[in-house]
Amino acid sequence: MKVTTDSLPGKINAQQRELINRQPEIIDPESTPAWYAVRTKPNQEQLALRHYQNQNMTGYLPLMQVARRHARRIDQILRPVFPGYLFLHLPPQMRNWVAISATRGAIGPVSFGGTIPAVPDWVIHQLRAEENDLGLHNPARGQAALTPNCPVEVSLSCVALARGRFRSYRGQERIEVLLDILHRQIRTTVPADRVCRL
Repeated sequence: MKVTTDSLPGKINAQQRELINRQPEIIDPESTPAWYAVRTKPNQEQLALRHYQNQNMTGYLPLMQVARRHARRIDQILRPVFPGYLFLHLPPQMRNWVAISATRGAIGPVSFGGTIPAVPDWVIHQLRAEENDLGLHNPARGQAALTPNCPVEVSLSCVALARGRFRSYRGQERIEVLLDILHRQIRTTVPADRVCRL
C-alpha cells in the first residue's frame, strides 16, 4: 500500500510531501559493481590475484602475519585470512565467469545451486577496517599486540590463570603459548580470547 499526502492527517509542508511521495531508490545488482568471492587453488591466492590484476580487475586478498617454525627457527610469513579464497570487485561487463574460472591459480566463483551471490559491501569494509597500518589483518584485534616470547596470562577456567610466553598465532582464533606449570614450560594451543598480554 502506497502512502500519499492525501491520506495523512494534519498539515504537512512541501518538503515533507516530497519525501513521502518519492519512490524508494532500487539498486539493481545487475547494473552496479559488486564484490564476489572466488575460490583458488591451494596456496595460489596471490598468483590468482596477480593474474586478475593483469586483466584490470580489482581484487582484495586479506592477509595476516603468522609465525612458521622451520628447521629450528621461526619465520614471520604472510598467510591469507581466508585460505583458498579472494574477492573480486566486478562491474557487470567484467562478470565473465568462464574467464574468471580459467585464470591461473583460480578454481572459479563461489556459487550456491548455480547462483553466484554478491558479497555485501559492508563485509569488505569491515575486513579493511580490521587491518593495521601495514594493510595486514590482525588476528588479535582489540588486545595488545603479541610478539614472540612476550609474557602472557591465559585463562584456563573461570578461576584458574596461568602465565607463560606467546609463541605464535595458529589461524585467527587460536594462539600457541608456552605455559609455566610446575617449573616446566608446556607448549599448548588455546583460544585467542583467553590470552592477554602482561
